[in-house]
Amino acid sequence: MGSQLATSQSVTNNTLSGVFIDAELLDTWNGHRQNSNGGNYYAPIQGIYLCQAAIAYPGLSSGMVAAVIQTVSGGGGLTFIGGQRVPPRASPRNNQPYAAFLLAQTQILGWGNGDFVGPAAFQNTGGAVTLVNLSNQFPWFSARLVSQGTTSSLPVPPLTTFPSPPTVLSSTFMNTNVRDTVKFLVNPPVFQAFYSNSASLASQTTLPATGTLLGMNNTYVDNYTTFSGTVWTAPVAGIYFCYAQVALTTNTGAQAMAAGLTVTSSNYNSGTTFTYWGGTQGCLSSTTNVAVTKRRLRLNANDTLSLAGFYRDSGAAAATVLGAAPWQTTMFTVWESA
Repeated sequence: MGSQLATSQSVTNNTLSGVFIDAELLDTWNGHRQNSNGGNYYAPIQGIYLCQAAIAYPGLSSGMVAAVIQTVSGGGGLTFIGGQRVPPRASPRNNQPYAAFLLAQTQILGWGNGDFVGPAAFQNTGGAVTLVNLSNQFPWFSARLVSQGTTSSLPVPPLTTFPSPPTVLSSTFMNTNVRDTVKFLVNPPVFQAFYSNSASLASQTTLPATGTLLGMNNTYVDNYTTFSGTVWTAPVAGIYFCYAQVALTTNTGAQAMAAGLTVTSSNYNSGTTFTYWGGTQGCLSSTTNVAVTKRRLRLNANDTLSLAGFYRDSGAAAATVLGAAPWQTTMFTVWESA
């Protein structure tokens, strides 16, 4: 499902607010509900959904703005999960924070009921803010089923050539090339972990080639058992959608921060470990700032990926890595194709 906001909406100061979505671009399973809660997508099938949202703000001079995703999962209460959170700029082109998360949807009660996911926004600039809605800048949201999320250990099926007559199709051939292919595509590798404590991230003057490793201690989904606490290992070869998010409580000298994905793969940098950094963003002092990055990476089986963070402080003071909702440090991967 993909959609955007076609009309304007005001976001209340210092409040996590759902965003109404009233222009569908694609909704193949009719899960989007266009009414007073028009941003919500009600899952038609149990599983893990890749949810992405971006919010467009006008030019502002104070406070913070953020993209957020809201969800009800397992029939529980409404939960907000915060994504990129940045200081506003004078130009709205720099005020388009992004968020992405894997979210389980398990209580499927029918259209307009049960579990749902949807876009949300946050701002604390001191007054109500109307979201930007232009032809080239607008809030948008997408949700896509990526895995049933159940435990699995299937390799990528070989998909060998069907035998020509008079050779008979065997049960072994059919199980390998049909049954196991379907099982793998229903349950491809997915992983997400969060950091749920607090730690320090030392100040550095420039982006290092290999960033400071940030371990995570709260695994949300890992159906191929690929995560060690600090390092995720690709279970099968393929193209993966990869996302990293670093949430920090900054100090009085806060200047800049970034999130990164540290990769070890023969496909990149001649196999030498390095960090793919997202864009370095300015950050406000003595508050919560969140940086994100995303990449599609072609990985081999047993290649590794880790979460990295960067922070620069004029007084060289360390920032605190956040683990409490809604602003959390996280990383996830989704296998997309061979």
